[in-house]
Amino acid sequence: MAQRLLSEGREGKNSDLRAIYGELGTKMLDISKNFRDIPKINKILICQQERVQDHTGRIFYAPGFPGKQFTHNVPYLFDLVCCAKRKSVPIEINPEGFQYAFQFIDFDETYCCKVRGKELSMFEAPDWTIIFNKLNGVKNESNEI
Repeated sequence: MAQRLLSEGREGKNSDLRAIYGELGTKMLDISKNFRDIPKINKILICQQERVQDHTGRIFYAPGFPGKQFTHNVPYLFDLVCCAKRKSVPIEINPEGFQYAFQFIDFDETYCCKVRGKELSMFEAPDWTIIFNKLNGVKNESNEI
């Protein structure tokens, strides 16, 4: 979405890239809030990851979008922000055979991950049914990876 909006902005009448990126950040923020605020359903927004440097000089990985305004707002908009990645520690392969996990909490602050209000493990199975069951208090023996 962001890449398409950026392309449309560049094709428009405005040639000031700062203004184009500012408009892009505002539009992405509005679109994301509209998705987030749809009632009674869970929404999953997927994006690329990029290396980001914050105002203190710390480098970490976060959701990647053209421009910086929206990138810095993503963690404030959503209840869950995770990174889909290969677990860096040995894991036991389950019957489905997955080797990937969603990372929700990273204690070394290398990745922009968060969970608002509910406890999840640092790594969770890459299965949204399991994750939503945990968040809603539904017990299931296959909730662990």
